[in-house]
Parts: sequence; structure tokens; C-alpha cells
Amino acid sequence: MDLSQFATDTPVIRHDGWNPERKIRFLDHLAAKGDVRRACAAAGMSHEAAYRLRRRDPLFGRGWNAALALSRESNAEVLRCRAIDGIEEDIWFRGEFVGTRVRHDSRLLLAHLARLDKVADQQQARHDAGRFDEILALILEEEAPEEFGETYGELPPDRTGFVADAARHAKAVVRWNWPDAEEDEDAEPLTPDEEWERDEDRRIEVEEACDEAAHDATLEATALWDEWFRRACGLVDDVLGRTPSTVSTSGGAAPAPTAAKPFGQASVSCPPAGGEDSAAYSDRS
Repeated sequence: MDLSQFATDTPVIRHDGWNPERKIRFLDHLAAKGDVRRACAAAGMSHEAAYRLRRRDPLFGRGWNAALALSRESNAEVLRCRAIDGIEEDIWFRGEFVGTRVRHDSRLLLAHLARLDKVADQQQARHDAGRFDEILALILEEEAPEEFGETYGELPPDRTGFVADAARHAKAVVRWNWPDAEEDEDAEPLTPDEEWERDEDRRIEVEEACDEAAHDATLEATALWDEWFRRACGLVDDVLGRTPSTVSTSGGAAPAPTAAKPFGQASVSCPPAGGEDSAAYSDRS
């Protein structure tokens, strides 16, 4: 049966409201806090819709686990802060605010960290966390260079593996195409020592040619992979820099993003100690 009459160039719109931009906005916020509901609010999606997509989209699921592995560092910083400075809570009496108190109780966060540890201990999650921006770029339907081979929408080879494979392939091509030694039928037979010297000279010549080819292939493969990574990061930064959409999904209306108190606590007054990590922590808050 000819189905060409039904063909269309119009992109398919997901019935559940997810699009590539919402996906990476969700994953980016999840990587910062490890909080699914807050990430859903940032993406304008319900948490039910997020869990359904995780179940149905393998690449999104990989990004989810990688984001949780990345969030472990920021959550550990919150725990350190609470352990040292405590949590400032508002005190209300008969509907009136009467003051504040500092409470040292990080049990909820410790339990949360334990869950993140289980994710971070997964080898796949650790690997994907190191390539998080590439996963986001693939979710945005950015195509990897054809030199990476057929990836079927999955991550292309990592930098080390791709460069090493390129060098090995270049050496193999040189050896395969290297001409055999020509025999002169009119020449005097070579002595064993002369044959050994001839073969050794040929071996050295082949290895030098292989090393030169591998060097050139390494430079080319490195430049190609670095350009892919630069393009992937640039695309992600560009999309995340836009104003997010406020359209919710059929999975339930998502609440508007608010300054939610971390992990259900009343309030927190514990900025990290000064130093290099202070700015990074404030950026994630």
C-alpha cells in the first residue's frame, strides 16, 4: 500500500506537551537541585508527565540519571551548610509571627543524599554526567558529525575513544596499503644478514609512516570532536538562555515556579562560607 499521500514535512507535535526545549530545561534544573517537582515547575510541566516521559524516552531517562548524579555535589553543600549553621525557622503563634529559631536537623536531606548516592554509584550515570551537555544537545535533535558513525540518536564516541580509534584506523590503512618488497630476479641472492637488514629497514619505514598518519589523524579527530562539543554546549546555552514557555501539559497543570523552601523546610539562612565555591552555590540556589 502506497502511504506517500500521507507524508508531510510538518514536524510531529507531542500530544503530552513535551518539546526538546522543555526537556533540557527540566534536566538542567534537575542537575542543579536534584528536585523533580522544582524542575517540573521550571519547565512548566507536571511531575506526572515527567515520570511518564522518563519511562518512555530512553535518552531522556539517561539524562535524568545523569542530572541526579550531578546534583549530588550541590546537595552535599546544602547539607554541610545546615550541619554548621542550622536552619532558621519562623515561629507562629495563633496566626501571628512571633520570631525565629535555629534548628539543626538534616535527616530529610541525608535521606535525599542517600538516594542520590545510589544513582551516582551507577557506572552509566557517572559516565553520562560527564557528557551531560551532549545529552541535552541530542535531546534538542542536534545531529552528531557523520564521522562519528551511525549513533541512532545515542551518544557518539567519547573524545578519548574517538581519537584513539582514528589513530588506530590510520595506522591500519598504512599497513594495508604498503607495497610488498620488490624482488629483483637478476640480482644476487641476499645473505641471511642482508635479508634481515632489508626487512628491518622496511619495518622502520612502515612504522614511521604509521606514526605520521596516526599523528595527523589524531589532530583531525581531536578538532572534529572539540567542534562537536563546542556546538553542543553553544546550542544548550542558547536554548536555556531563552524565556521559558508557560504552557502546561495534559499530565496536569504545573505550578508556577516559586521560591520554594528547600526540602520542605520553613526557611534557610545559611549561605556557604566564602571562597571559590560561594559564587557557584549562589548560582544554583
